[in-house]
This record gives sequence, structure tokens and C-alpha cells, in this order.
Amino acid sequence: MRLCMPLCHIHDQLLDNPSSSVAWVTVSQNCRTLKLLDNIANALGLGSLDEKDERKRAAVLASVLRKKKNFVLILDDIWDPIKLDEVGIPANEIGSKLIITTRSLDVCRMMNCKEIIKVEPLSQKVAWELFQMHLAHNSILPSQIEEIAKSFVNEFSGLPLGIILGAGCLRGVVDICQWNDALERMKNPSLGQDELEFGKLFQTTIYREELIQHFIDEKLIHGMNTRRAELNRGHTILNKLENSCLLEGGENGIGRKYVKMHDVVRDMAIRIASMNSPRFLVGVEATDKLEDEKLMEDTVRMSLIIDFGPDLTSPRCASLSTMLCFNVLSSGIPDCFFTHMSRLTILDLSNSLIAKLPTSVYYLQCLTSLVLRYCPLVAYMPSLENLKALRRLDLFRTGVRELPQGIDTLTNLRYLDLTCHIKVIPDGILCKLSNLQYLVLCTEAFPIRAEEIASLRKLETLRRSYRDLNEYSAFVISGKDGGPTDYSLAVTNYIIFDKGYRDDFVSGNVVSLNEIDESASIGGDRSVVLPNHIETLGIEMPENVDVVTIFCDQRAFDLRKLVIKNSSSMKHLLPCSCFSVPALQSLESLYLDDLENLSDLVEVKRSASSALHTATFSCLKEIVIWECHGMERLFTLAVLHNLQKLEVLGVVDCYKMVEIIESSDELDPQETSSSIPSAFPNLRRLELRDLQELKIFCSNTKMDFPSLYYIAIDICPKLKLSPLLPLGSSKDVADEEMETDEEMRFPPLPPFGSSKDVAGSTSTISLEGIEIDEQERAKWFHQLKKQVFYDLLQFPRPPASLVKVAGMEFLENLAGQFTESLDEMWNKLKRKMEHLVSKEHDTKFELEYAERLSMKKPKKEVENWLQEVARIKTEVQDSDLEAQVKEKSILKHLTLRNSIDRCTTEVNQLIQRGAFHGGLTFQVCDSGVPLVTTELVGENFQENKAMIWKMLMNDNISSVGVYDDMWEYIRLHEVGIPVNEIGCKLIITTRSLDVCRKMDCQEKIKVERLSKTDAWELFQMHLGHNATLPSEIEEIAKSLVNEFAGSKFREDELEFDKLFQVLKYSFDNLNPTLQQCFLYCVLYPEDSTIYTDDLIQHFIDEKLIYEMNTRRAELNRGRTILNKLENSCLLERGDRFGRRYVKMHDVVRDMAIKIASMNSPRLLVGVEATDKLEDDKLMEDIVRMSLLVSNFCPERTYLSPRCASLSTMLCFNVLSSSIPDCFFTHMNRLTILDLSNSSIEKLPTSVYNLQCLTSLVLKDCCNLRYMSSLENLKALRRLDLCNTGIIELPQGIDTLTNLRYLNLKCPIKVIPDGILCKLSRLQYLALDHRKTFPIRGEEIASFRKLETLKSSFRDLNDFNTCVDSWKDGGPTDYSLAVRNDCFFNEQMEYDYKTIGNSVYLNYDDDASVSRGGERSLMLPNRIKSLEIEKLDNVDVVTSFCDRRAFDLRKLVIRSCGSIKQLLPCSCFSVPAFQSLKSLYLNYLPNLSDLIEAERSALSALHTATFSCLKEIEIYYCHDIKRLFTPGLLYNLQNLEYLEVGKCYQMVEIIEPSGEVDAQEASSSISSTLPKLCHMLLYGLPELKIFCSNTRMGFRSLKHIYIEDCPKLRRFPPLPPLPSSKEAADSTSIISLEGI
Repeated sequence: MRLCMPLCHIHDQLLDNPSSSVAWVTVSQNCRTLKLLDNIANALGLGSLDEKDERKRAAVLASVLRKKKNFVLILDDIWDPIKLDEVGIPANEIGSKLIITTRSLDVCRMMNCKEIIKVEPLSQKVAWELFQMHLAHNSILPSQIEEIAKSFVNEFSGLPLGIILGAGCLRGVVDICQWNDALERMKNPSLGQDELEFGKLFQTTIYREELIQHFIDEKLIHGMNTRRAELNRGHTILNKLENSCLLEGGENGIGRKYVKMHDVVRDMAIRIASMNSPRFLVGVEATDKLEDEKLMEDTVRMSLIIDFGPDLTSPRCASLSTMLCFNVLSSGIPDCFFTHMSRLTILDLSNSLIAKLPTSVYYLQCLTSLVLRYCPLVAYMPSLENLKALRRLDLFRTGVRELPQGIDTLTNLRYLDLTCHIKVIPDGILCKLSNLQYLVLCTEAFPIRAEEIASLRKLETLRRSYRDLNEYSAFVISGKDGGPTDYSLAVTNYIIFDKGYRDDFVSGNVVSLNEIDESASIGGDRSVVLPNHIETLGIEMPENVDVVTIFCDQRAFDLRKLVIKNSSSMKHLLPCSCFSVPALQSLESLYLDDLENLSDLVEVKRSASSALHTATFSCLKEIVIWECHGMERLFTLAVLHNLQKLEVLGVVDCYKMVEIIESSDELDPQETSSSIPSAFPNLRRLELRDLQELKIFCSNTKMDFPSLYYIAIDICPKLKLSPLLPLGSSKDVADEEMETDEEMRFPPLPPFGSSKDVAGSTSTISLEGIEIDEQERAKWFHQLKKQVFYDLLQFPRPPASLVKVAGMEFLENLAGQFTESLDEMWNKLKRKMEHLVSKEHDTKFELEYAERLSMKKPKKEVENWLQEVARIKTEVQDSDLEAQVKEKSILKHLTLRNSIDRCTTEVNQLIQRGAFHGGLTFQVCDSGVPLVTTELVGENFQENKAMIWKMLMNDNISSVGVYDDMWEYIRLHEVGIPVNEIGCKLIITTRSLDVCRKMDCQEKIKVERLSKTDAWELFQMHLGHNATLPSEIEEIAKSLVNEFAGSKFREDELEFDKLFQVLKYSFDNLNPTLQQCFLYCVLYPEDSTIYTDDLIQHFIDEKLIYEMNTRRAELNRGRTILNKLENSCLLERGDRFGRRYVKMHDVVRDMAIKIASMNSPRLLVGVEATDKLEDDKLMEDIVRMSLLVSNFCPERTYLSPRCASLSTMLCFNVLSSSIPDCFFTHMNRLTILDLSNSSIEKLPTSVYNLQCLTSLVLKDCCNLRYMSSLENLKALRRLDLCNTGIIELPQGIDTLTNLRYLNLKCPIKVIPDGILCKLSRLQYLALDHRKTFPIRGEEIASFRKLETLKSSFRDLNDFNTCVDSWKDGGPTDYSLAVRNDCFFNEQMEYDYKTIGNSVYLNYDDDASVSRGGERSLMLPNRIKSLEIEKLDNVDVVTSFCDRRAFDLRKLVIRSCGSIKQLLPCSCFSVPAFQSLKSLYLNYLPNLSDLIEAERSALSALHTATFSCLKEIEIYYCHDIKRLFTPGLLYNLQNLEYLEVGKCYQMVEIIEPSGEVDAQEASSSISSTLPKLCHMLLYGLPELKIFCSNTRMGFRSLKHIYIEDCPKLRRFPPLPPLPSSKEAADSTSIISLEGI
């Protein structure tokens, strides 16, 4: 996407260039060669090629392209490599370019692309700009939604395609719940993505070797003979995934390779995994999911990131085979946790803090892999004898100190890592594990006999340490003809723990000899034996061992890296005896450190110099010499000629070093001079530091460094350097200058580039002889400390000023291909065919419906597609292919493979072609032909026509396009419609508001229902010309018309089947979840008002909204579902007293009932007669039922309906005082029972035995006063007793530990302490503020999962205690009260519904306030509304400076005599009340100012304070004289409503400023209150003046009311009176007293 857009612009620019030819061809998947040849020809304007033979067709095309000479061909979206000659594209044609776009790096490699441009993710800033660009035309998001939107965009991690698709899905959405839902589903893609094209457990790096080992454990890689082959296969798989841009590769600081998965790619993978079988469950964060048996029963692989509580039971995961637990912070997992996971084969508990393994782990007889990496607290493991199937046991970095018992019985073990603190490994244990392939023994254990390791014949990988050289040598000698092919061995006299781990990933097979003491001489053996295939050798302090002679050993010839440190006995690296053999012929890196007596790299014997083997050091790329104080000269000429590949040379702190390249006394100077210039042709990096005696690099000043890009010379005071060549100097001139200067002892350095080439030129640095910025010098020299020098030579990137980027190196990974079996190919073809046949059926059905509409005919491409589908069906289904597949003939199978592969390709292409994004049909009539129309009926239709015509006539219209009956939105640029083109208009008709939103329609016209009069008129019009109905029939006809309630149908559509097909098309376009939610609404009675909060809660109970991490996320999801149903015109929205509801149109409901009766699970809607309940055949397969049985006759004995499958029963308006006790006896599977609005006085006894019941709703059952014990309803998750008459808390409620929702807004008097805190999973808790005696704050604070709380507290101390416990969290949704009487403010409930989180404080008990010395007020997080009354002894003002008060939207303070100012000076510097919109101050007798009157602090009032305030209402505040100070007035730019009444000492509304110049004050005040619309002043007997500035105006004022202000004389000029035409909407000015 991001690369395609620039290419589009380049394509368009090339089109404007007449000298070049450009063509764009989209290739896509499964494109045939013939098809591609035709596409290229058509793109070049050649038309279709007549040749049928592919080669001839390619030859014709190539000939044409060669004649064009200058052409650019763009092949977009290539999935497989293309051979250019096969598609007629001449390669390497001068003047021609080929550009390809692909998602696979392999395609670029295999097509030999010269330049590869990788598309990187967008930055956060650019991603946000792209999102805004595609969200909507000139749209401005509210601040709350903008914050969510930015988080939403960040979830795409810079992926342009995801950002664009996400913006399209949310275009035009204004419901914050729907935005929150979209964000939640992006974070948790497994929740379902029915709208978003892209639906994050964690963002982490996955090390390659660990991931591949899991592949091996899972048998995703199998059938290989060796572990090495399995690892190679794993790396090939990961390379393919990286090259396909599905994984991102990387490398950490120590060379360990890892892969990462982009968030959006990961979300896609999670979604696929959730749909496929076997089922994956990714990132389980809540233990609730583990208790969902239905979810667990078919889960095969699962990852957890939870803390295990002590009360957690064993999930019933009968099919689970893999469990990965990440970052378990709990110290223990319940012992029974794995009891019901009998098929578990792989268990990974890495990086956990568990102290011991659960007992149930040791009984998992199918377990093949147990991984406990980085579990440092696990110190002990019981017997493993039951885990006979175990193939992998990983105890890396655990705290285990004793070898687990029974480990010798694990004869299937292939992988064993004992990098831990095990002290002793008894003899004879390991040799019993004869199948071991991987063994790590980096432990504290006493060394194991070499014979025991040597007995492991299948061992391929070995990591272990030895205490002495004899033991090491014995092991090497025992494996001289074989042994492990991958090893890391160490000989040391101290414990080595994880030593050499880095080299394991960088340098291959490693041997490390460290601090070998006298033990090396045991047995008199001072030699070192090297194993086969050694690649890295490290030697430290080898004083008692003869290491030099080992370099002549043939096994040392393969060494790649050699490190020798801290030796005083070594005088030279290579003795004369090794000159005749290719010693160190493969060596690439050589590090010599602190070798005091080292004098030469090779033994200096003049007679032997010429005999040095030409292969010795021939591969050497890096040499580092450090603190070798015995060396005077580094290279002899004999060595120098072998160093043709040397790239890095570092010599540091060698005090006696005089010369780098030794001059030969035996050779003629001219011969020496001529032989040296070819030395170091590949040297790129040179560092000479702290060489006090170095005088000369080489006697030959003509020596050149053609590849040098970095040189650093420091503290070499005696070294004379050649001057840097001036810019642009030629090499010849430079050479002449150097020849005349006898003091120049350093070869000439490469010249700097010209000004054009500076960016890519060699950068040459001398820290001694050349000036350089001191900061850069210090920074780079600091990096060359001894401890990091070895890392430096791994080619780190130096500072920018020291770098020349010489080019890029690429590693090409060869990847094999799987070959599918014939059975797999046939099964795949059958699955594809089933998909194709389903698509064919759907297409034919849509065509039948479309053709019934006027002027709709199928497109030609649709007809052709149907013909080709019929052909392929005949070829696949009617042939005997399946029978041939079952035959065993190899020859037939070879033939069949090609046939099946061809058919599969064709079926795939047909499936893709069957999308028909442009629609299936077209209008029969041509442009300009008048359409047959009917007469418009009703005012709405006339108004809609006039509105459309007005919009068309506003602009100079040159063309109008009409897209009729759109069901899905389309991207206009994809169908060739220019966006925002002047003179062009596009009109669409659709039944979905979502289509309008996503297509960013500038005007939306909703077709409203017909009025009854218009509906009757339409009915008469279509009934018949001049038809007159008899009065009796007319009455029936009007009733019939009313049934349609304003829907527009012709008389020929009155047959319900035809009407049903029309309406069902909307239903069919919904996804399955939306369909189920829509059908659920049918259970409610006809014409009923369904409140959305109740309906969404039923969706949650029914698990139509699958369980999410939070209740808020579930509610947002429910709101999104209802929005979609409303936008699809299947539900109608309404609002009553701030409470939102939906309704279902009668005709739509009839359609839904018919669908519900046909679908499974089956619904039975609105049962009014009890006879139906006795129909066993009808009842047996009913799953959901709604009852409208108003009376259960007491005379008749009811049997329990036999509803074996019933899960949901909604009973509406039951007028009987009781339901028979046995009524629910045969409803064992009932999970949801709603008896709301019933007159029952008691629940049937059978209800209390419904053990599967999860939801019991008894809302508004006012006559219900008592409930029996609930102890049998253990599964209950929701209990709603709102507005019942229950006065005692039901017994056994404390045993309902699964409760999530508890509503006790009923007359319950007492809730005993300690009851509610047992319900630890509560998410919703409501208590009656008026009747229930408040519960303790500590008890409420104990609910860690609580999200919604409606409750009251005993006193302020309790309230503060609870709020303090919510410091870092607490409920996100609440309505709280502190009171000491039964007074209840009804306004509080309204505020909660309309504004949000509210707190009501009404407490005047002095004793309770002072209890514990508490006089302050703590506010909870996210508070939106605060109402304070009678809180005289509490300091509430200081709480307004708290950041928690910054989000307040509404503040009400009344009857608080202690408040003198609303805002003290201490709050001036913070954005107090920055979000406040409404302020009400009533009955505050001592309030003198809104803000504390400190003149010196006025200018410091924060600009955000009161900046959002829209409404101020003040009355009965008798002490206030002036309302606004100038410092405050400047912040009230958004004030719209001002009411001041009954303030008897109020003198002036706006106080004049005494500190600013009068003229300045006048000019500044005139701009205040620009949005004031309504002003009421009454009961102000002392008010004399509004503002001293008479120039002040009110340009937005619409209404002013002044009464009982007898002294008011000076008032700013009012707006002019409106004309008569504008009077209705104009300012209304009323003066009853003062004006």
C-alpha cells in the first residue's frame, strides 16, 4: 500500500513524458502465463495477441518491447517469481526499466532485482495524519474520542493498509462506546472482527532456536534423521516467513537471532487460529475463561498470562496438547491445576516465579516437553518416573540443586539442559539416556566420566565443562572418529556457568581453555587435543600446556576464530615446524591479548621464511594485538603476502612496537618496494593506539589502501604521517609530493571526495596528527576501552563523522519446498469446490431477487462466471477423479497430480472472481432515457425530492451518477469515480447508514415513514383506479394499512413471502453474531420499548457477546451491535428521560419471527396460551422462549413443560400472584430466567433447583418480598432484584462465588458484614441509597474486579477509606453517596445516566466527621459530577486542586456555610475545573468570591481554569458582592447561560480592574462572554451596574430576563431587535423592573 501510492504518482508522471512508454499490470495470485501476456499486451495498447503458443506469444511481445526501447513496465502484486523471457520481457534492455511490487523478499531475490526497497512502518505522527485523512472529509473529533482514536491508530504499529481500513470502518461514528469497542477488539483480536478488516496479547521477541525447538516438540518438523537437519528445516521455515513479510527478523547485542510479529499480522494470525481447527486460545488473561467448559473442551493450544489464585480449579481441557505460560508472578500454581489435562504434551512455564511445580504435573503421562527456563525459585523436583513419554527437559537457570529422581527412567529423552545448581550426577545415570541428542551440563556437579558421555552415540549437541585437561582429552580421544557435531567445551579450574553462551550463537563449535593449573600435568601429558570440526578456540593463562604445537594438527586447520590471553610463556604463534603445512588456513579472526613475551606471529628463521605455506593465514580478516609488549615488528614479508583478505587491523598498547611491516635486509630495496604495494588490498579498518615507539608503518611510502574507510591513530608520538590530500587533488600529484619528503613514514591516505561525493567518501581520522572535534575524539576513544574492544571489531557502527557506507551485504537463504501428498491435494480441492458451490448458490439467489426488481439484469461477466462454474463442477464432481485417487497406481498418480493441481488453480480463480465488487447486475435503461416513475405521495417524499434537487442545482453540474441499492461500501477510486471532482455529483441509495458513513457522504437523507393519511392515500392509489370501498371494508382496509405503519409497499407485495424476501436481504447481509442479536429482540412483545442497557446485559448473559477482559468492553461491544442494527434499518432508536431504547417495526418483527422459526437454535415467541406449553413435540427442541401468559389458573394443575433443550425464558407481565411450584422442574438446562414486571408474590420452588441457571432477573416484581436459600444456584452470574419488595438478604448469597452482576436496589435493611466481600468476582454492584444501611468502605474496597458501583457509605471516613484504596484503579463507573438520613436526590440518578460518574455528599454529623480526625475530602478517579450538601465541617475546597477534580463536568454546592471561596490562591497555578461545564452554587451564606481575592495572584490564574464552563447558576448567596473579577472573566469564553438570583448584597456582576489602565481594561473586557445566550438576573436589590465598561456587547444573546433589580441603571447595549421574519429565533428582551 505505502509503496504502491508513490508508484501511482510515478506512473502518472511518466504518462506525461512523450519520450517514454509506461504500462501498469496487476499480476496477483495464480496468474497464468497466457493471461499475463495478454494483460501486458493490453497495457501497452497492443490488444490481444493472436498467437496461441506461449513461446510465440512471448516472442511477439518481446519484439514489440525491443522496438519501443524506452519503456517502463510496472508489475504490481507479484506472489511468485516470474521468468521474464517466458512473458516476453527482454532483460537488461538499454533504456528500459522493470519495477515490481511484492510481499516476498524471495521473489525479489529469485528475479535478481538490482535495487530492493523495503516498505517500513509509518511513524506515529504520519500514521495519525493518514488516519485523519481517511477518516472523513473535514471531520473534527471530540477530545475524548480523539484520545481513543490515537490509541486505536497506535495498535496498527504503522501499517498503512490497516490504518486506512480502520479509518474507513469508523468513518462518521460519533458514539464513544463504538470507538471504545473498536479499540478493545484491536487489543484483543480473538474477540471477533465482524466489522474491522483487522482485528495484542504481548509484544515480544522470540529467539529463533527456542521457537524452532517448539516446532520440533510439536512435531511440526519431523521425519528427519538428525537434530541438525531439524534445526536447518526450522531456520528455512522462519526464513520463508520473514521473506514473506509475516515475521520480522532481528539480532540482539550478543548475536542471538530472533523474530517478531507485527501487531496487525499477529492479530490476523489470532483470528485465523480462532476460526481454524485445531483451536487456539491466545493470551488468556482472566481466570474466568478457564472455567468456561464449552470454550475449553475443544481448545488444543493455549497461552496464559495470568496470576494463579489459590482457589483456581483445574480447567476441563480434554483436548489440550500445548500450554505456554508467560511471566507467571504467582509463587505457586494450585496442585490440582493440570488434573483434567490428560492429553497435555507440551508445558512451558519459562520466566516464572513459581517456587514449586504443581503435583498434578508429575502425573501427565502424555507429556513430551517440560520447559522451566528462568524459573530461579524452583529448587526441588520430585520423582519424574511417571513422565515416561518425556522427550525434552529444560532446567536452564532454575534453582534445582539435586538431580530429580527417576530421570534415569526417561529413556525417550532427546533434549536435556541441566544448566542449574545440581551438585552431583551419579555415575551411570546419563548413559541410560541413550536417545539423547542435546545435552547441556553447565552445572556445579563434579565432572562426569568421559566414557559415560562417549556412550551417547546419538548425541549431536554437547555443552559442558571439565575440571582438568586429562578428562577433556579423554573425551576428545574417545570421539576422534565421530562425536557431537555441535559443541561448546571448557577446561577450567573454576565453576563455569553459562560461559561461552554468546559464542554458541556466533562462532559455532567452541573450545575454551581457562586458567589451567598443575592439574594439567596429571599423567605427564602437557599437550592439547582438539576435537573434530572445531571453529573457535579460546586459550587463557596456558602456562603449563604446550598449545603452540596444536596449530600444526590437521584438526586445527578448520579454526575460524582464535583467542589467546594472559600468557607469559608464548614467544610466537606459529613455529617453523608448521611452515610446510596449511596451518590456520581457515582462520578469520585472531585476537592476542596480554602475551608479555610474544615477539613474532611466526617464528623468525630466515632460512624458513620462504617456506611458509601459501594457505597459512590466507583467510584471515581480523587481527587484534593488545598489550603484547615484546613485539617490535608485526608482519614479516613472508606473512604479509598471505594477508590479502585482511579487513581489520588493530594494534593497541604494545610499548616496543617500532614498525608494522618489517623491512627485509635480504631483499633489494627496489624489489621490496615493488613487492609491497599489493599488500592489504581489502583493509577497511585500521587502528593504532598507544604505541609509544612506533616510528614507521612501512618503509615503502608507495603502499596504498584502496578499501580503507576508517583509520584511528592515537598516542603514537613518533609516527610521522603523510599530509591529507587536498580536495580534488589527483593521485599522481599526491605521489610526487610524497616522494620528495623523506620524513613521511606512513603511506598516503585515500583522498577525500569532492563536494558531491562527500556523503559517500572515505573519512580518514588521525587523533594525533590531524585536528578533530574534541568531543568526537573523546567519545570514540572511550569506546576503545579494553573490555569492549573485542565487540568493537564485530563491525559496530561508529559515529556518523567516521563512517563510509561502502555497500550492503545480503545473506541468501536457500529454501526447499514441501510436496503435498495426493490425498491432501484432493481434500484441498474438495474443500475449495464446496466453497465455490456455496458461492454459486448465493449468487443465483441474489440474481433471482435482483431480477424481480425493475430494470435489473445480470452482468455478462456474472453469466460467464456461472457457465465456468458449471463446467468445473462437471469436471470435478461428475468425473471419477476420487476413485482414481484411491488407486495405488504410481503412474496414474503422476498424471492425476497435474490434473488436480490445475483444477484447484481454476477453482481458486473462480472463487476470487466471484467477489463481483462492482455488483451482479446493471440497469437495463441507458443514460438519458426517462425512467418509469410513480407519483410521489406524502410531504416527506416531496421534501426529499426538493432537497436533492436543491443540492444538485447549487453547483454547475455537468454529470450525475446514481448508485441504486448499495449493500456494501466501495472505494470510489477503485471503480474509477473521481473524488471531489468539480461539477460531478454522486447519489447513492442504501438501506444501511454504515454505507453512508464509510463512503463519507456529505449529506444524508433518511426516508421517514409515511403518515397515516399519506399511507391511506398511497394504498388507495394502488388499489385501483377510482375504486370505492364499502364502509365496512374501508374500516378493515385502514386497519390493514396501519399494520404496515407507514412502510411503502405496492399492493402486489402484500403477499408476505414476497415481502419476506425483500426484508430478508437486509438480514442476510449481517454477520452471524448480529443475526443472533437481531433475532433475540423478537422475544420481546410487539411494540415494546426495549431499553438498551437491559438488552445488552441479556446479550452478555447469552454469551452473544463473548466474555471480554472487562464489563465496560462488553457494554461497548453491545452498543456497537445495536448501532449496526439501527444503521441497517432493522431497529429504531429512541430516548426516554436520558435512557436509550430500541424498538422493532411490526413488519420487520414479522420477518424476524419467520426466520427464527426456520433457524436453529429454535425460538418460540410470545406464547399466550398455556396449551402450547403442553405440546411435548413443540417444546422438545425449543431453545429460547418468551411467555405472555398473564394468568396461571389456580384451578388447573400445570405440569412442567418438557423443555429439555430450553436455555432462555423471558416472561412478560405475569399478572398471577404465583406460578406453580413444579413449573420449572423439566427445564434442567435453563440458564436465563427473566420474570421482570410480574405480580408474583413468591418464586416457584423449582427455580431454586435450576443448577445451570446463570441469570435470574426479577426487576420490578414489587410484590415479591421473600426468597428462599440460593445455595443450589452455584452457577449464577447475574442476580437482579431491582425494585422488588424483598426486605431480607436471601440466604446462601455468600456462596454464589460466580456472581458478576448483583443489583440489590430494594428495601433490604441490613447487609451483614463480610457477606459481600466473599463475592470476589463482582463486576457490577448496586445498593439502594434510600433504604439499605450503608456497608463499610473496607468491604467495598476489597472488590478488585468491580467496575460499576452504586452505593452509599456510612460516613465520610468510610468514603475516604474506600476511595484511598482505589488510588491506582477502582471502579470505572460509579454513583456514590455519603448521607446520614434517608433523603435521596433523584437528580443524582439522572446525572449518572447523562453525565457519568457521580458523587453525592449530604452529611452534617459533626461527630462522625471528626472520628479519627478526618476533615478532608478525597475524590475518586474519573469523577464527572459532584454534589455537596450540608458539609460544613469538611474542607472541600482544597480537594478542587487535586488532579482528580480536573475532569469534573458538573459541580453543585448547597447549604455549606463554611465555604467562603470556591477556588483558593493555592489552586491558581493548576488547571482546576478545566473540564467543568455546569456550576450551581445555592444557599451559601458566607460565599464572598468565586476565586480568592488576592490581587497579586490574579495574573497567575491558570488559563485552563473554567475554560469549558457553559452554565453558571447562583442564588441565595447573600455575602457575594461582585461575581466576576477580570482575571476570571478572561477564562469564561464558552459561557452560554448565567443565572444570578436572591443574592441580596450583589452590587456588580463584573468587577472593574484597579491595576490596569482604564482604556486597556475597556478594550479587553469588550471581548468577554462572546457565547452568552441566556441571562437571568432577579432578586438583586443592591445591583447597580452590570459592568463599568458600557462598550461591552452580547453578540450571541438570545434571552435576557431581569426582575426585582430596582437600582440597576447601567447595562451594556443590547443586540438590535429582530425583524418580524426573524422574531421566532431572535433575541427576546424582557425588563420587568430596571429597564
